[in-house]
Amino acid sequence: MVATGTTITSSGGKAMSLLWLLPLVGFLVGTYGLWFGQPWWRPVLGASAVVSIVAVLPWWGVMPKISYLGALAVDLLVLLGLITPWGDQIVKAFQ
Repeated sequence: MVATGTTITSSGGKAMSLLWLLPLVGFLVGTYGLWFGQPWWRPVLGASAVVSIVAVLPWWGVMPKISYLGALAVDLLVLLGLITPWGDQIVKAFQ
């Protein structure tokens, strides 16, 4: 599904921009939880990364390539950090 012809001012564009607010808030809340050692930060960051991917994919080819490739890279790094021991080592280094 590609949002061809969809702009930020169209109704579809407005809905997608609202969807993008969810991972933004989720990343902020999850980072707060990580920073303060809360037990719920992992699922919040994981869900935020997945919702961010879902929000980016329909805009494939509409936005500048660097925008969606950068967003996907961050999302994939977050997910990789959450599901591998490598991510646990980084978290322990900051504690």
